Amino acid sequence: MVLHSVGRLIRYQPASVVYHKESMSVGKANPLKIYYQNRNRLLFIRRNTFGIKGMISKLFFITISTPVSLVKYSLQGKWNFAGNIWKGLTWNANYKRT
Repeated sequence: MVLHSVGRLIRYQPASVVYHKESMSVGKANPLKIYYQNRNRLLFIRRNTFGIKGMISKLFFITISTPVSLVKYSLQGKWNFAGNIWKGLTWNANYKRT
């Protein structure tokens, strides 16, 4: 199928199937993955939600989702995972959109 959008040609194959093997590059349980997941989740919320929806999303992530993850990793003794969650949050606090 061929579509045209804003002067560009788009090819689309509706019968195609894509298989995704989770975390092949960094592994399932990796501190770097935890850092990027948490950094990027909050960054996505900041860039894509606004008004009351944005406020609720940020509050949920910071006051519920993040503490639950921190407690979970702390109880498992995965201090580097908990630390990387914190690093992801502080990255967002220091990030200035250009």
